[in-house]
Amino acid sequence: IDSVDSLRNPWRAFLQKMLVLWGFTPKITKEESAFMMARLLHVDWWRQPARAAALRARRIPTMMVYTKNDPMIEEHLSHELSQALPAGPRLVFPDGGHYANKWHAEPIAAAMLEFMAHSQMNIKAALDDINKVLQCVAVFAVCC
Repeated sequence: IDSVDSLRNPWRAFLQKMLVLWGFTPKITKEESAFMMARLLHVDWWRQPARAAALRARRIPTMMVYTKNDPMIEEHLSHELSQALPAGPRLVFPDGGHYANKWHAEPIAAAMLEFMAHSQMNIKAALDDINKVLQCVAVFAVCC
């Protein structure tokens, strides 16, 4: 739809409104909305369980943050992923939509600092797997 000139603006406006309804900042632009949706089309969703298993096998401590009212990712899927990932902090908020890091920035930042300060994570292994880690994180919008 985005490639058709006559549909581009209405489509992007629709995406923008949907993302705001899903908990994203009202400051998100139509262009950012279109870019994000295009990126989502390239995520290998079916490979997420395998990526979680790979992280678990390497014993890379993993912090996970999600909300119970995320309109894009059902709570049970977030919970299942949190169980499949290696040990690490789990922050579950009752609200915040799909944008937990915006609405709960202070407790998330505090938990991240604590996690990094006390983690015995193998830094080399984490750096070697950074693309896999970032893809998992991006799915849950922890670092948006």
